[in-house]
Amino acid sequence: MKKIVIMLLVLLPIAVSAQVKFSEIPMDKALKKAKSEKKGLLVDVVSGRVDNDNIAKVFTDKELERLVLDNFIPVRIDFLKPENDSFIKYIANLAYPVMIFLNADGERLAFGHWDEIVAGRQDLGKIVRAAIEQREVKNSNTRQIKFLDLDYAQALELAAGSGKPLFVDCHFVGCGPCRKMEADVFTLDRVADFYNENFVCIKLDRDKDSHGVISKYKVTAYPTFLFINGDDSLILKEDGGRDGDDFIELGQRALAKLNGGDMGDNTIALANSASTSATVSTNNSVGVATVPEGGIAFRKLSLNEAIGQAKRENKVIYADMSARWCRPCKMMKQTTFVDPDVVEYMNRNFVSIYFECDTDGAMSEEYRERYSASAFPTHLIIDSEGGLLHKFVGYMKPVEFLDELRKGITEKKGLQYYSKRYENGERSQEFMSEYITMLANANEGAAAADIATEYFKMLPFEELTDRKNFFFVHEFVHDLDSPLAQRIIANRKIFDDAISQGDVDEYIRMLWIIKGMSFIRGEGADAALDKQGYETFLKRLDSSNLNDKDYIKIITMLDNARRLGNWGGYVDIAIEYMKKNKENANPMYTCNWGLDLAAGCNDKVLREKYAKALKVNFELVKGKERELGQVWGESMNVLLEQLSENKH
Repeated sequence: MKKIVIMLLVLLPIAVSAQVKFSEIPMDKALKKAKSEKKGLLVDVVSGRVDNDNIAKVFTDKELERLVLDNFIPVRIDFLKPENDSFIKYIANLAYPVMIFLNADGERLAFGHWDEIVAGRQDLGKIVRAAIEQREVKNSNTRQIKFLDLDYAQALELAAGSGKPLFVDCHFVGCGPCRKMEADVFTLDRVADFYNENFVCIKLDRDKDSHGVISKYKVTAYPTFLFINGDDSLILKEDGGRDGDDFIELGQRALAKLNGGDMGDNTIALANSASTSATVSTNNSVGVATVPEGGIAFRKLSLNEAIGQAKRENKVIYADMSARWCRPCKMMKQTTFVDPDVVEYMNRNFVSIYFECDTDGAMSEEYRERYSASAFPTHLIIDSEGGLLHKFVGYMKPVEFLDELRKGITEKKGLQYYSKRYENGERSQEFMSEYITMLANANEGAAAADIATEYFKMLPFEELTDRKNFFFVHEFVHDLDSPLAQRIIANRKIFDDAISQGDVDEYIRMLWIIKGMSFIRGEGADAALDKQGYETFLKRLDSSNLNDKDYIKIITMLDNARRLGNWGGYVDIAIEYMKKNKENANPMYTCNWGLDLAAGCNDKVLREKYAKALKVNFELVKGKERELGQVWGESMNVLLEQLSENKH
């Protein structure tokens, strides 16, 4: 069973592969070494036992191993050693053993678990690249919000005299989301520049509120952000953590309300490293777009206008379907769209269209309906006759993005070319595999599943054990009772040996969970559980030889209750789990279930019932595992506060 705690570092080289060696050295020396070598830290956090077997399996990919060593120094922390207790601050709400990536300032970048990676439920490559990307973001930002050392009355006086509104960050010691905002958002240059320019900024500790601000403005969740006039009148109040762009947008809304109106949407803001934003004219003229210095010439044009402009300029159309709330879209704006190579290539080859589809209405809908853009961001490459050349989705780094753009304008590379080959009857295994991948990358899931079904019928059974083919099975075969799924289950020893037992276990577990969630019939108020079908499923589950029966049962029961709005049943199921497992109940489960209840259930009695049971159970958990109490205590306190709030 995984334990839980917060993070650290160590000494004594312990080899687990030809290259990666974890050393036990003090944290201050590890961080000093990281700074001198301009790297981060990869910390293996353990409690006595080192998971050498799984670590060795993880680092069989030498290219990935080299990527880790080029960017991070491997160290190890053992929590059985009392001298390491003081380093608990480095991990919050994480199960250990765990591996964590830190930058040279000790800030957490990413984390994962060796066994989860080996089982295929986590991808080390993605974790490492995310850590590198987050480190680069932190390294490129050197400014932070200047919170003034003033009490509330002094800050109000300064706000009134300066003509700037007051921004108050309400927090408390031990609030995880508050700490995350302080570490990851308040330290972004564009956030710091915006708030320092437009607001008088102060922090307010919930437990040191001598002026009664928390009570006056009914602050019950943390962090809460208050925007207040110099006359002590409230402009705007919002709670909850958010990313940098959302936080800037929150401040913009406060300024708009202060000025007596709503924010207009006549500009496209593309964040760059030099200023808070660069803006591009968004009038509907089909003339040359206004280009920010060093930026992409984005425009908002109807499809007919874009086609006409593409013909006049002898270019191809690139259309980005984005949304204001979409984090990957914001990452594209912050990193990829400001890359000089991307800017040069797009301005030279494309008429570039950019929409935030939740605010740009009918004009963006024309593109979305014609080209089936249902995910954000969706990237469309369209020829000057309106034909779709290529389509792909999601955040991409500059190099990856340029590669996809080139596919769209290079003959025999894009989605359109593959579709024509399929329509003309090509069915080679290599082609079908590439076509499935391309459809999946374009978020054409239904089409990819249809092609995959045809592909599986072509394959000799033994080729299903190829890792890429098994990935397709995992991605597109989700019916427990399908002939292919049953054949894999019947021959699982072959797949265990060829893929890994962990990967196969995870796939079979997924099949059972999906099956258990398939017994709700109807929609909305007409939704109902097929009780007979679900009871038959549970009997079948009980008679199986699965190791995860209890987990599958409780997850499907809770999900069915939640989807039906049966919060009474939901609470009873969760409490029964706590009573049955007592001190062995997993606090990650009970906390997450409580968060779902807090978000979806308005019944005060049920919320209090769950909170009472949770308190009792968590005391048992803390009695058995000291570290669990230390790590989950903060989250549980926040959850209990949320459950005690009145919802309407």
